[in-house]
Amino acid sequence: MEGDVLFASFRAGKRGARGFLDDHAGYLCAQLALYGATLDKEYLERAERLCEAVLASFRAPSGGFYFYGASSEDLILRPKETYDGATPSGNSLMAWALVRLAQLTGRERYEREAVGQLEFLAAEAERFPPGYAVFLLALLDHDDPPPKVTAVLKTPEDKEALPLTVPLDTIVVLLPEPTKEFPLKNGANTFYVCRNHSCLPPANDLNGLES
Repeated sequence: MEGDVLFASFRAGKRGARGFLDDHAGYLCAQLALYGATLDKEYLERAERLCEAVLASFRAPSGGFYFYGASSEDLILRPKETYDGATPSGNSLMAWALVRLAQLTGRERYEREAVGQLEFLAAEAERFPPGYAVFLLALLDHDDPPPKVTAVLKTPEDKEALPLTVPLDTIVVLLPEPTKEFPLKNGANTFYVCRNHSCLPPANDLNGLES
């Protein structure tokens, strides 16, 4: 990777061609996974930048994403690969990434893009659903989202001592300081928990919320 440009390979000091959709989508999902594991906002910011690059270069006007970007060498056709075989397709990975970005950031744009991508893949998957496992996972996460915890810190330094024990599939968003939408309760670190399409009152601990 050079700046925000992703390349397909690098060997003996030489980089290969610009990355294809699968390369970008896989790297994007990796950044989201790293954010989930570390809550380091740098990974989330990198994921958003990469997502914007994919939307600008790979998105097809008729829906879905092309296999190669607008800046790659022109070929007669610009195919769209959607089938999840031994490895998931770039289109399915993008569906999952857009759903997760919408859930992490709350941005309407990502939600619209996610819905559009899910609708595109739903038409493709109708012929043979078992061949679209990652798309179905993205659809499940969108329609029946996992629990979401927004942890609001009194100070950024509180991150290291944050008592955060949640189910494995929980989506966690870490805010280093309070905001208008997510203020502190009692002047202490505060947790906002949403699940089953409803949100609980803010709390200063997660007692009773782990299950």
